[in-house]
Amino acid sequence: YKFCPVSGSKGLIVKKITMRNHIQEKYWDIISDTNYFFCPQKKCPIIYFNNEKSYYFLEDGVKTRVAHKDGEEPRPICYCLNVLEHRILDEIVTTKRATSLEDIKKYTGARTGKLCHINNPSGRCCGPQVNEVIAKGIELLSEETNVQETILETVHSGCEYCQHEIEYLEPSISLVADTCKACKIDWEKPDLLKL
Repeated sequence: YKFCPVSGSKGLIVKKITMRNHIQEKYWDIISDTNYFFCPQKKCPIIYFNNEKSYYFLEDGVKTRVAHKDGEEPRPICYCLNVLEHRILDEIVTTKRATSLEDIKKYTGARTGKLCHINNPSGRCCGPQVNEVIAKGIELLSEETNVQETILETVHSGCEYCQHEIEYLEPSISLVADTCKACKIDWEKPDLLKL
């Protein structure tokens, strides 16, 4: 009864308080103190299940976005402090202030919450997800081919605010570069992400 009927993965037991915090209110009546499990398999459509009672909750029965199963931005990583994936990646790749878990805790607050058993849909600490994003950020940083383009495509893809800001700044930076060239000053266009 502990295994997801779709993925076959061993479920993570979740408390009633976790379930009530994440499933839609119309289902609260069927939640009892019996065992409910979170399916940890990323590709599986089942989020919560109870095989004894044949209750299965998919994305449409859950009111919280389950980032573990949905990889699109903005992707919540730390539910206690509402830290999104791109915020962690920005600290590593853009500002270059963070290279460790301690740095990420300091600059974003991720993994410093105390109510993971309620706030995180899995009922667990966000530590593994935070570490996964840190590794991703360090990998992006080490590639260093075209960091600006990589960030725009990977970190801020779909972020209308960031796209708008880059588009807004680009003509101004180009104008300054052209003006300096007219004065015969050798000036390189700066990386917009460092501004």
